This record gives sequence, C-alpha cells and structure tokens, in this order.
Amino acid sequence: MIKFVRKTGIITKGIVYSLIGVLTFLAAINFGGKISGKNEVITFLQEQLFGAILLIILSLGLYAYSFWKFYSAFLDGKKEGTDKAGILKRIGYFFSGLIYGFFSTSIILKVFSLSSNSNTKQSVTQNLMSSNGGVIILYIVAVILAAVGIYQIYKGYTKSFLDDIKISSKIESKKMLEKVGYFGFIARGISFLIFAFFVFTALNNNQTHAVRGLEGVFNFLQTFTWGNILMGIMSLGFLCYGIYQYFLARYSSIY
Repeated sequence: MIKFVRKTGIITKGIVYSLIGVLTFLAAINFGGKISGKNEVITFLQEQLFGAILLIILSLGLYAYSFWKFYSAFLDGKKEGTDKAGILKRIGYFFSGLIYGFFSTSIILKVFSLSSNSNTKQSVTQNLMSSNGGVIILYIVAVILAAVGIYQIYKGYTKSFLDDIKISSKIESKKMLEKVGYFGFIARGISFLIFAFFVFTALNNNQTHAVRGLEGVFNFLQTFTWGNILMGIMSLGFLCYGIYQYFLARYSSIY
C-alpha cells in the first residue's frame, strides 16, 4: 500500500513540475504558455475540459505525496536512521509534508470556490515582520532556503541523486536519467537560492511583496540581460526535474 501511495505522490509531483516547465518555456519563446508557478498550474488545469475533476485528481496525488513525506518523517520510510543527519532529513520531510498538504488543500478549496486569500505568502511575511521574534524566524527561513539550494545544486552536480535510484538494466535510459537529474536539481537549487534572496530583500527593505513564489523567480530572471533565455533554461530545468520524478517513482532504491 505504501509503495502505491509513494509512487502516486512522486509522479503527481513530477507532473506539477513538468507543467511549470512546459508552460514557462512556451512563454519564454513567445509561443503561448504562461510564466507559471504552482498556482498558475492549478489555474491552467481548471480552465481545461473537466478541469475540476483534473484538480481533484491532482490534489489526491499531492495528498499521497504529503502522506509519504509524513511517513518518511515519523516512521523513517526512507531509512535515514536516528543519527543527527538522519533526524535533520526527517525534520525536512515533515515540513515538506506540511507544504504539500497545504498545497493540496488549497486546490480543493479552489475547486469548491472556498479559497479567499491569494496572498498567503505576503500575509504570513507581514505578520512575522511585525515582531522581533518573527523577523528572527524569517532570517532563519532564509538561511535554511539558501542551505537547501546549495545542497540541491551539490546533489545535481555530483549526481548523488543516483543513490536514490536502483540502477538496473530495466531503466529505459541511464543517460537521460543522469541528464534530467543533473539539470533538474541544479535548476531547483538555484530557485531556492532566489527564494532566500527574496526573503532577505523583504527583511532588509521592509517589503513584504518581495517574497514571491516560482512565478516570481521566473519574473526575476527576466529582469536580466537575455532574461527570456535565462527563464527558458530554468524552465527546462524544472521540466527535467519533473521527468526525474518518473525515474524516482519507478526505480527507487528504497522499494
């Protein structure tokens, strides 16, 4: 049962990242599409035929991913152990489970038109910035985001993500696995570094609107010279990360 839940969750996560990559890449080359984050993917699916049904299926898949993360945190589903490194990873899984659980719930609320606040990040940031304790929490969050970004880039560059895959002759293309993992993790790592930059900017300039999601990351890249090219490369990286989830779901070294 847990194997099915895990596979369903990881594949659903991969679909979300793939859609973000495809929609944003199309926008980068001015061929339709839209600069997208997770919320824009929800809107895109909602506009399709049977959009509500698609969103419900997506939310159930993401609930499965959230459950897998909680299972990994509390019951050590990924066999991380109980040493300091293992405990830190399991704490990370717990917060990942929370994030995807909230995301899944937001999809359900949107389907039934119960969601009323579209500026959650800014609202939470504003509340935290109103107190000294909250400011400290935000600085800690920024440092954690930067650390996660560096780790993701390291994982991609060293190809240590292959440790999570059971390498066998059954894999369709090991070269593709290595390439999509390499570019996917590096792109995701860069996005975390930009998230950290957003939080630091919000704190230093007292600007809650500086905290943005993935759409904000792509818009930020557009401000540079050759911005559309940078955005296109990053979006392809997210597509690669989405494709990597297929390999992870099917050939995990855990199950």
